[in-house]
Amino acid sequence: WVIQGTDHETIGVGIAQEVLPTFGFSNGALDRIAGMIMATKLPQSPTNRLEEIMVDADLDVLGREDYWPRSEDLRLELTLGGEEVSLEEWYMRQKGFLESHTYYTTAAQILRNKQKQKNLLDLKRRIALLPGTSNS
Repeated sequence: WVIQGTDHETIGVGIAQEVLPTFGFSNGALDRIAGMIMATKLPQSPTNRLEEIMVDADLDVLGREDYWPRSEDLRLELTLGGEEVSLEEWYMRQKGFLESHTYYTTAAQILRNKQKQKNLLDLKRRIALLPGTSNS
């Protein structure tokens, strides 16, 4: 169930603040949950350990072996939402994103950085194979 694709974090916070009190969540817990949700908004901005864990979980896929099918799923989602993205443009966006991304927690760094670097290397190879690409 999707209300909207953009600014979905704000929508999620609103839903949490409406629904979670019916399950007995305190205002303090709601504030922490809202912080974790909003920390995932790009560019990510965690301010505490729980938010760092959430942010790392949100982009866990960057350092997993199933990065490619998930990346294509995201590109398809954008296309279905009306944003046509060429393969070259998508690869270049992903390259910039992977190069600028950093996992916050030690666990994510240990578990995901090696595969993330492999995914980035594979992405650079794919870019180099695109016809007419400047290989940046």
